[in-house]
Amino acid sequence: MLNREISPVNGLTEITENIGATENFGVDFEVFANIINKKDFSWDISGNFSYIENKITELYGNGQDDVLNRWFIGQPIRVNFAYEYGGVYQIGDDFDNSPIPDAEPGFAKVVDQDGDGDIDSDDRIIIGQRDPKLIAGFNMTFAYKNFSLNIVSQGAFGVTRENSLLDDNVFGDVRRNTTKKNWWTPDNPTNDFYANSVDANPRGVNIYESADYWRVRDITLSYNMPKSVTDAIGLNGLRVYFSGRNLFTITNFGGLDPEFSNDRDIPLPKTYTVGLNLSL
Repeated sequence: MLNREISPVNGLTEITENIGATENFGVDFEVFANIINKKDFSWDISGNFSYIENKITELYGNGQDDVLNRWFIGQPIRVNFAYEYGGVYQIGDDFDNSPIPDAEPGFAKVVDQDGDGDIDSDDRIIIGQRDPKLIAGFNMTFAYKNFSLNIVSQGAFGVTRENSLLDDNVFGDVRRNTTKKNWWTPDNPTNDFYANSVDANPRGVNIYESADYWRVRDITLSYNMPKSVTDAIGLNGLRVYFSGRNLFTITNFGGLDPEFSNDRDIPLPKTYTVGLNLSL
């Protein structure tokens, strides 16, 4: 069952239909290990890894792709299907033979995939998938006498996402906030980003980036008070701890957060906590 986009002339924008078939393959792997186990020191690890593949094997029974809904036989269900960003037109480029009419220095290039000298719908391609191929989590615990250090991390790989923070240009006749970019100017002829002009991206090409990441979710350092102390104050146990959450993320994605579906969502905060656990 898939949500199929339809023309709004019908009064709806999508309907749920059983319109094809998919093939799914996955492998789950878990590991638990006690690396060191001595009288005063121990080191335990645990991890889980899931590799997932899916592809469409049939649509409508006619062997044809559904371009409107970005469904393609032999490809994952959720893919990016768009023009490919090709850099920036520079001073001295051959504008007479440009596939984008009236292109100027500082305009965004679009890759002419079929080489016919024109940019049209046939030049759109699949640019990665929107769901991860691999998700993983990893946990380590170190214990030394009454001290304990626990580190929890997780990540996802094989994801390609549009960096929507790169399509908020400050147009000439409107003042508005924008993210800092390496804008093209005659004095800064970069290929990173086109000129900050209302006309500089005539085909509306978006920039897609790898959204792979590895994130340290939680680090907790704790200390269990000795029994002599807890007995003296009438407790069965007393644990003091310091915890930090969302401390850092390793990623090449340039948006707000590689996990977000919307780059304008509220970002995950770093939090630090000091606490006590009492056992009466």
